[in-house]
Amino acid sequence: EHQTPDGKVYYYNTFTKATTYDKPRSLMTEVELKLPTTVWKEYVRDGKSYFYNAVTRESVWEEPMEFTRYKERLRALCAGDVPTKDLASLSLFNAARSALEECTVGKRGAGAAGADEDKREVKTNKIKRARDAEYATLSGVLRPPPELRKRPRQGPATDAEVRAFKEMLSERRVPPGATWTEAMTYGVANDARFEALPDDASRRHALAAYSDWARDRSRAEVEAELQKLAREGKVDGDSRLRDVLALLSHVPAVQAMEASDSRFVDDCVNDFLDELYRQAKEARRARKREEEDAIESYVKAMLEKGTIDLSARWGSDHQAAAAAAKGADFKFTSLDSRDLEAVFDDTLADEKKRREDAERADAKALEDACQDHLLAFAKWFETDLKASKSAPPSSFKSWTKEEPHMTRLAAEPWYGEVLQAIPDQAKSDDYKRKVVLRFLDRVGNKVLDDLLDKVDTCRKLLRQQIKDKEMTVKTEVEGADEAVRSGPLVATLGEWAAAADEAVKNEVNDGFEPAVQELAFARIVADTTKRIDKRMEAFEDMLTDILSKPHHVGMLWDVAKSKIAKEPEFEALPFAKLRIQVFDKYMQKLASRMAKKSLEKKDGAQPETGDKPVPASADAPQGAVPSSANASVEEGEVA
Repeated sequence: EHQTPDGKVYYYNTFTKATTYDKPRSLMTEVELKLPTTVWKEYVRDGKSYFYNAVTRESVWEEPMEFTRYKERLRALCAGDVPTKDLASLSLFNAARSALEECTVGKRGAGAAGADEDKREVKTNKIKRARDAEYATLSGVLRPPPELRKRPRQGPATDAEVRAFKEMLSERRVPPGATWTEAMTYGVANDARFEALPDDASRRHALAAYSDWARDRSRAEVEAELQKLAREGKVDGDSRLRDVLALLSHVPAVQAMEASDSRFVDDCVNDFLDELYRQAKEARRARKREEEDAIESYVKAMLEKGTIDLSARWGSDHQAAAAAAKGADFKFTSLDSRDLEAVFDDTLADEKKRREDAERADAKALEDACQDHLLAFAKWFETDLKASKSAPPSSFKSWTKEEPHMTRLAAEPWYGEVLQAIPDQAKSDDYKRKVVLRFLDRVGNKVLDDLLDKVDTCRKLLRQQIKDKEMTVKTEVEGADEAVRSGPLVATLGEWAAAADEAVKNEVNDGFEPAVQELAFARIVADTTKRIDKRMEAFEDMLTDILSKPHHVGMLWDVAKSKIAKEPEFEALPFAKLRIQVFDKYMQKLASRMAKKSLEKKDGAQPETGDKPVPASADAPQGAVPSSANASVEEGEVA
């Protein structure tokens, strides 16, 4: 609220930047909001009244219908007794009386006659002091003049009468949701269509029906305006209620509803915004689903062509290819690179599971039709394992990874018969091979477990005898061919048998086949080899920790031995040849590493351009300058 230099009050909207002399509804009191409003004013010129519209700047000689209804509603508010204890009603009464007195502001300047006429018009209302009354309020039901009253009739109201009553309420602009008392303030009781209904019950029922119809109409008008704003991009699902109401302030339906039921307008806007948010969410979800389908279709097509396999990894080239496969104008806008990679991996995982389920189903079908082939495979597999004379694998699947093993397996006649028994012969050879291996997996693991149990039991007997007789197992590790114990050096099962006790040897021969004994001894050799390899790695790590300086390059074994002899890794590796072998290899690595560092340091000191390097002092010759005059080459260092 502001004032002009001449003292006239005006209002400025900081949000819309609009300026007006009319008081905005947001600044009106509760009483002012209940009063009717009009844009017409009555003036007198040369003794003749005329009417002026402050909005359209239109002037007419005949009184407009809107101005007539406005005065009727003000008279209805002033038609009761003066309220003395109900302050809200009293304020409304006084405000209506003041507004009625101001209807003819022009007449006041024309002379005293107009003013006296206005005063007499106000005095005609039933205004009196309620001295003895407990309280006084506006009359709940206003009656029309006697000439408009009709005798009550029997029977319900007709549809035409109800429709006429609703039209009258609409003409008088009764707001939707108005109560019976509020509707009476619009002068509806002075209309003949009011008395056309037989009783107040019919009128109240018609008012309720009108309220529902008017609410629906107002909602439709508000939603139509909201749809327009949404199409123009001014409103979306994330818009705030306050901002949207500011955009709807010019809509007549909103103005009418704000006067009677502002919560109804808020509910309409909130429902519309919720629907916009839901639609936007559904659109985002549909777009995300479309992009996910594009990745899934691309992955399945590439798998079918054999361009990628189930172990493929996501990359930017896949994103470009998937977008191109979907369409020339297709772009990934909803999913980022991390989401695309997740969809790519999930699709591969689903495809892998689908294939495994199909393989499992076909393998299950083979179990019913190829039981005899399983028995033949069990015998063949056990014989093949015993004939290999090498440590048995940990599982049948690891055994199938060796190509020579699969070659021997595919050469068996029963293998081809199992392939022919697969239900779907249209599948690829690789698929059939996987189905057969899945079919043989259970039996193969059982045969392998039984054999491993026998080999493990035999291995324990052999190892215990090796420990008791202090034997040294010879391995294939170069340099580990010397005995470190007082007992013999054994390289084969026969040498073990020659050194073992007779009782233990008989126990092994009676309990296990020769093939199982060979496999058990091969297992011991493999375990010993692995243990020696680990000790060699630990020995080299120890050398790295102790002998890693530049002056250690070229150090002799005897000098190094004196520095590392007390280390536990030194004692853990009992073979002297292996110690020297690991030491020599480490010295070669150390010399190579130091030479590389020296070269990198030298290259870093030279300027990248063709300029000459600056000497360290004026008396120093061109070239490298020692950092100290007492610098010397330490023992064992290589230039």
